Amino acid sequence: EFCADYMADARAGKVTYRGRPKKTSTLDIDHGRIARHIVPLLGGKHIGGITADDVEAFKHAVRLGKTAATIRTGPRGVARVRGGEAAANRAVGLLGSILSYAVKMRLRDDNPVRGIERIPDKKRQPALTPETYRALGNALNKMLEEGSNPWAIHAFRILMMTGCRRVEILGLKKAEVDRHHRCFRFGDTKTGQQLRAIGRTALEALSEVPEMEESEYVFPATRGAGHVVGVKLFGQACRMAELADVTIHSLRHGFASVAGELGYADATIGVLLGHSASTISGRYTHIPDPAALAAADRVSATIARRMVGEGAHGAEIINLPNQEKV
Repeated sequence: EFCADYMADARAGKVTYRGRPKKTSTLDIDHGRIARHIVPLLGGKHIGGITADDVEAFKHAVRLGKTAATIRTGPRGVARVRGGEAAANRAVGLLGSILSYAVKMRLRDDNPVRGIERIPDKKRQPALTPETYRALGNALNKMLEEGSNPWAIHAFRILMMTGCRRVEILGLKKAEVDRHHRCFRFGDTKTGQQLRAIGRTALEALSEVPEMEESEYVFPATRGAGHVVGVKLFGQACRMAELADVTIHSLRHGFASVAGELGYADATIGVLLGHSASTISGRYTHIPDPAALAAADRVSATIARRMVGEGAHGAEIINLPNQEKV
């Protein structure tokens, strides 16, 4: 009952995350975790009676797959709940938020999730080597030639060359693309409104995306008024490229790794990725930092070359502007 109250208040904007109401997409995920993990395992307990031992048992039950199930979400949709370490950590995190809200509502005095150790995440994103980029690039080209959804294929390419989050690119609106200042002006991201420096090579690739005039999205859905959502085609591309451990999120890690290879500092990489602590200057200038633009140019160009098997190794020549000798 309290989970239902929590969700109702969250959708009404009364539950905040980092000072802002939770996004609808986040709340949909929360609803799934409540329905598939929290309610089945703890739904029969009184909100004030949940102890640290209960939370510990809950964590391991999710980890061991005791809530595993295959659930129909619609005529074609299926959710496969498997459990595991990552699922357990996220479910415990949400449980902590729910119990913190219970404390705020004076339904209990403490939050028993505090002090519970999270399960170490053993999964590591694989490094995307030049060979990996080339294999993925070849697979995406072949799929495009064979008639796969062009908007999905182009979206994967842009993800590779920008390091943006999946939801940021799949839901990218035409109005958010500022070609003059070479940036995306996101209206809503994980860290709020943001502008993101985008390399010239990525913007050129964006020009190759077929336009659906009646849609507000750069990557529209083939049916309905929405945008591309599913990423099954990316899994198909990985299988074609014989890449077993690469996921859609690996592309963001790969972008950061290439930036690191090129010698950029963590602060610069954070700006390119849109980390919240790295966006202060953009709030005042309303245009991307020139250094960030230069970095985005180099990183996107390097990844684009690797996707076609060119310039995988070796130095890159940068033409510097003429300056007076002192």
